[in-house]
Amino acid sequence: MKRFIGLLLVCMMLFLALASAGADSSFLSLSEEYIRQVKDFTEKNAVVMTASGYDSNKCIISFDFTDGNQTIVAIDGDQCEVFFFFDDNELMSVLFQMIVKFDEVEARIPAGRKLEYEMRFSDTEIHHITSETVSKYYSWIKQ
Repeated sequence: MKRFIGLLLVCMMLFLALASAGADSSFLSLSEEYIRQVKDFTEKNAVVMTASGYDSNKCIISFDFTDGNQTIVAIDGDQCEVFFFFDDNELMSVLFQMIVKFDEVEARIPAGRKLEYEMRFSDTEIHHITSETVSKYYSWIKQ
């Protein structure tokens, strides 16, 4: 009986370890890892919130330059993590450095999903960076 309980405890611990490892590999964790690589967040805040209206097949990192926002938002289906507040120069620097890492980040997202960076300059002026546009318009950054 003691062996059975011991085996059960070991199985439960393995399950919990695998479950926590799966949680850490989410796109929100991945995007936070990369954003923290390019920007010191000592004086910045971040919060996880719900999101709606986004394509669940896309993993999005939004760089919001609109007046009063200056945030980075990682969007994964119905959840997002908001990193705030930046000045325009900091935000552009993070965007530039993340473009360099685009292929690396995309290689680590779940299979069947696409990475997209979004640049918001106003409610109507929104630009999207995808694997197609990064190689077409932003390849000079990687050189």
